[in-house]
Amino acid sequence: MSKEKITGISALLGVGFFFGTSAMLAKHLTGVISPYQAVEYRFFIALIILIATSVIIKKRITFQGLDKRLVATYAGAFPLCVIFFTLAIFHSSVALATVSAYGTTLVSSFVFGRIFLKEKITLLKAIALVLTFSALIISTDPFGDFQLSSGLIFGVISGAIQGIANLIQRILGEQKADRISLLVLQCAFGAGLALLITLANSQSIAPELGASDWLIML
Repeated sequence: MSKEKITGISALLGVGFFFGTSAMLAKHLTGVISPYQAVEYRFFIALIILIATSVIIKKRITFQGLDKRLVATYAGAFPLCVIFFTLAIFHSSVALATVSAYGTTLVSSFVFGRIFLKEKITLLKAIALVLTFSALIISTDPFGDFQLSSGLIFGVISGAIQGIANLIQRILGEQKADRISLLVLQCAFGAGLALLITLANSQSIAPELGASDWLIML
C-alpha cells in the first residue's frame, strides 16, 4: 500500500473519531453556552493552532492558481455546515443529529460526485453506502422516540452543505490547493461568521466557563 493511501485512510479514521467525539462534547455544553458561541470558540482555537503551525513549519498562506469563486464558496460552506450541525446537536439528540447530518453527507457526496465529477457508483460503492448508513442507524437508534424537529432539519441542511464542501475541496485538490491555506481560510471565516452571529444575537463573545467546561471546549 502506498504512502498516500495510508495517509488518506489514517486521516479518514481520524476524521471519524474527532467528528464523533465533537458531537458528544458539544452536547455537554448546551446548558452553558449558545451554539454560535460554541462554533466561535471552536474555529478561533483551531485558527490559532493552524497559524502557529504555519509559522513553525514556515508555510506561506497562498491561493495562487485556484478558482477564486470556488475558494470563496468553500470558505463559507464548511463553517455553515458546522453551524447547522451544532444547531442540530443543541436542538435534538446526538443520535438524531449524527444520523441526519452524516447520512445526508454520505448521500449528497455520492450524488454530487456522480453529477459533477463523473465518478462511477459501482456495486461495491453502493453496498458500502447502504451498509454504512444502516450501521449508523442501528448503532445510534435515532428514531426510538422520533418526531420531526428543527434539530433533524438542521442536521439534513448541515449534511447537504458538507456534501458541497467535499465536492469543492476535491476540485481544489485537483488544482493543487495548499491544504493548510484552505484550513486557515475556513477557520478564519468560520470564527468571523460565528462572531457576527453571536453579536447579532446580543450574546457575550467571552462567556464565563468553569474549568471543566474549558477542557471540553478545547
